[in-house]
Order: sequence, then C-alpha cells, then structure tokens
Amino acid sequence: MPVIRREHIRDQIYSILKKRIENFEFSAGERINVEQLSRELKVSRTPVWEAIHRLVQEGLLENVPNHGVYVTELTPEAAIELYIVRETLERLAARLAVNNINKKFIEQLYEILNKQKTAIQKGDLDAYARLDFAFHTTIYKMSGNKILYEILESIKRRCDLFPCNKDPILYSLYEDHLEIVKGLEEANPEKAVEAFNRHNRKVIAQIRESYEQKTLKEVKV
Repeated sequence: MPVIRREHIRDQIYSILKKRIENFEFSAGERINVEQLSRELKVSRTPVWEAIHRLVQEGLLENVPNHGVYVTELTPEAAIELYIVRETLERLAARLAVNNINKKFIEQLYEILNKQKTAIQKGDLDAYARLDFAFHTTIYKMSGNKILYEILESIKRRCDLFPCNKDPILYSLYEDHLEIVKGLEEANPEKAVEAFNRHNRKVIAQIRESYEQKTLKEVKV
C-alpha cells in the first residue's frame, strides 16, 4: 500500500484511486467503500471524499444519493457516443502530432506495439489494456495541445469502463495501431487519421454486436 505523505493528501488519494480504476482493480458498477478506504490509507474521510468528488466530476465515479459511490458503468449507447466523440478528437490529435514527430517518439510507440503483440499472443488482456492506454495517451501528448490531451485522456478512461469483449478484434485493433504509427512516421496525417477512424468504428461495431448478442440471450432465457 502506498505511503501517504501529509502534504497534498487529497491529490495523492485521487491519484491512487484513479490508478486503481485504470488498472481495473475496481470493476465497473462496483461500490466504493469510503470507510474502508480511509482505514486502508490511514487518513480521515474528508480527503477521500474530496478525491471522490473530483473523480465524479471526471465521470469515473458516480455518487448515488442514499446508496453510495460506484465505479461508473456505461450503457452501450453512452459508450458509442463517447467513441464517436473520441474518433473526431483523435483525428485532430493525429494531425497535430505529425508536426511534433521525432525519432524518440516513434521508437516509444513501436516499443509499446511490440509489447502489445506479446500480450495478445499470451492472451494477457489486462496487459493489453494498459498498453492500449499508453499507446493512445502517448499520441495525445505529442499533439502538443494540453487541452486536447486532457479531454481525450478523460474520454479514453471513460471508454475503458465499458465491459466490451474485444477478443475477436484484438489483433485487428493492433494492426490499426501499426498503421497509425506508420502514418505518423511517414508524416502522412491522412493515413494516421484513416487508421484512427477504422479503429474506433471497429470498437463501436463490436459494442453493438456484443449488446445484441447479450439481448438475444436474455430474450431466450
């Protein structure tokens, strides 16, 4: 358990909770026990609640009156809306990133891709998810636009809360990543943009298909 320093306690708790959500230590829809967190982190409830309120504002947590705090659980409709917005903003991020391309940046992306491929081969979905986040946020940062980075990072975190089974398209998504990097490496924004478009639309189609299959099973039961 991380050691909490006395200064900036709220920010430290915020970072810890956010990282746990990112690493799927909390499941979508899971209730957050504020009392237990306070004891675990050896702090009062006040800074825990302050951190929680910040995460609620970012859409990662929900505070349901008279029930408690829960990890946000997206509906398929909400997830699709997020991906539509994300697709538009990622196109902009790709165009801006082309202007900031350097060798170190490209090497970093290829290193992430190599690890992603290994994660796919091993069937390590948790590792793939973490690398997926690293891949996208690296490009967001290279856009050079802080506001765009913050918005896209927030949207990406919220997208990852939706429990969509990406197994059938995982390697195809990896191939999209590869095309995105090639487009950036070649300073060809259109190639990178088109790969981003395909990438997001594949996930949207998978969300719809998974939801339809789930609905069909429920109807049969």
